[in-house]
Amino acid sequence: MTSSWARPIPLSHKKNNPAPAPAPAPAPAPAPARKPHLHDYHTRMFACAHGSQAELAMEILLEMRDHGVEANWRIYHACLHSFPMDSLWKNATELIQEMERRGLTANIVVYNTCIEACAEVSQWEAALRLLSRMKEVRVNPNKRTYDACIAACAKRGRWRESLNLLFEMERADIVTYNVCLKACARASRWQEALSLLDEMELDNVPADLITYTTCITACAKSAQWQHALRLLDVVENNRGIEVDKRAYTACINACAEAFQWEEALKLLSRMRDAGVEADIVTYDTCIYACVKAWRLQEVRRLLDEMHDHGITVY
Repeated sequence: MTSSWARPIPLSHKKNNPAPAPAPAPAPAPAPARKPHLHDYHTRMFACAHGSQAELAMEILLEMRDHGVEANWRIYHACLHSFPMDSLWKNATELIQEMERRGLTANIVVYNTCIEACAEVSQWEAALRLLSRMKEVRVNPNKRTYDACIAACAKRGRWRESLNLLFEMERADIVTYNVCLKACARASRWQEALSLLDEMELDNVPADLITYTTCITACAKSAQWQHALRLLDVVENNRGIEVDKRAYTACINACAEAFQWEEALKLLSRMRDAGVEADIVTYDTCIYACVKAWRLQEVRRLLDEMHDHGITVY
């Protein structure tokens, strides 16, 4: 017979030997980091464009490349807008080349933004290079493209380039013609300006006050006072156009450059008769005409007249 002490003691009866605690569950594995999405970069890039943060925008482009996220044209377009206008044109070509290296072709929106930036700072050569590149990659320029290129040329008086661009367009409107006329006026190309005026009529584009004033200015720079007077006659007889002091002053300047001081003073009287008030620029131009012809008595009379009309002489 087996004694009771020899029996194994159930574990539950063992004293001072508590059961071991169960092993803790393993900690969950950390969630994998979410790969940045294109939408995230869109949001950040548009914020850079809104805040003109060009340096940060370029860093975002590099980050996208490192993460293997392909940028689209909207990303690059926003990146362009992050640059200040005076430096955007310098970076435009570089960004377009970067797009092409990444297998993207800049579209009309990107090109127009770049060309308009060139026009803003009168960089006509850069604008024409971009236009040429557009044609090479078969991106068709539109009216906005040509208007921006012509504006860039006009600001530098590049009348020949402006006219070449004008004749490349399928259809030009009054805005385009007026910008071309300004290019001619800046370059003192009065004959080309008058030819453009005829071209507008053939193209059924009605001239406006800006058109005629710019043509008169072109004539004035070459002392073509008789042509200027004829243009003013046309404007005054056009019931759809209200002549302002800029048109009269431009015509007075044409007379001044041609030593036609009497005609200048007649225009001043004609201006008053039309109910158009002369300002200090108009009087200064009349005085300039009289000074060139040594008509000092008329100069004194004009100065007195300015004083009577409350126009301050500086």
